[in-house]
Amino acid sequence: MEISLQEVESLHLFQIDLIDYDSVFSSINGTVGVFHLASPCIVDTVDDPQAIVGSCSKGNDECTQSSKGMWSKMSCANFIDFGY
Repeated sequence: MEISLQEVESLHLFQIDLIDYDSVFSSINGTVGVFHLASPCIVDTVDDPQAIVGSCSKGNDECTQSSKGMWSKMSCANFIDFGY
């Protein structure tokens, strides 16, 4: 698969606070679509894995709520590795 230079130039990446609805909305407003990748980087022992998963879930919820009515599709992916 080849990607044209024009397609690459139209790709914009944003770092946003997924826990903050306004941050999510202002970043995705006016876009064609969103690829939301939640990937917490865990280097220490995880005492409460549910807290990590809950944070990712909250981010997914904010992204989904912010995008309602903007487009028909949104891609969300969570990659969580607790190192077990």
